[in-house]
Amino acid sequence: DMEGWLRDDFGRAFARLEEEDFTKGDGVKKPRGILLDASAGVTAAAVGAITADELIDLQHALPQQYRAKGTFMTTDAVLRAVRKLKTSDGQYIWQPGLQAGKPNSLLGKNVVTNEFMDDPAAGKVPVLYGDFSAYRILDRRGLFFQRLSEMYAASGQVGFLAYKRYDGRLLDVNAVKKLTMKAA
Repeated sequence: DMEGWLRDDFGRAFARLEEEDFTKGDGVKKPRGILLDASAGVTAAAVGAITADELIDLQHALPQQYRAKGTFMTTDAVLRAVRKLKTSDGQYIWQPGLQAGKPNSLLGKNVVTNEFMDDPAAGKVPVLYGDFSAYRILDRRGLFFQRLSEMYAASGQVGFLAYKRYDGRLLDVNAVKKLTMKAA
């Protein structure tokens, strides 16, 4: 079933494009990504390292009405480094979920990884914290997939066309805060 396989393959490719657009989109022929619209929260003291204190400051930079649904978003590489951070008495700030169905937590809040977030570098944003329900995604009609049999019939080939219309925007810029690395 070549058509079914292609439909699934296109679906995976579009999902990856959407995640990148919803994260880093500039609003020009693509959604406004959450990195574009999230408001300033904390600036790290270093160019390439994040401290536990900066993560706590980021949590408290978020207005109180959004903290109950607060979630951290970062890359897997940043999460690996953050998991190694300890308090002054040697306790990890990362807490694994110890019960079935209970997620791992960072400072008592859920963490999601997103490969399209920035790595820690001068002026980049490697961590977001906030209520991501304030980011709206509009999906016009799902994935449009069309088989083009006649167009390539003379050469014995079949073409496929796929496209999708979607948009996204952070409706309340105060609902998500950025941790920005120190500029070089």
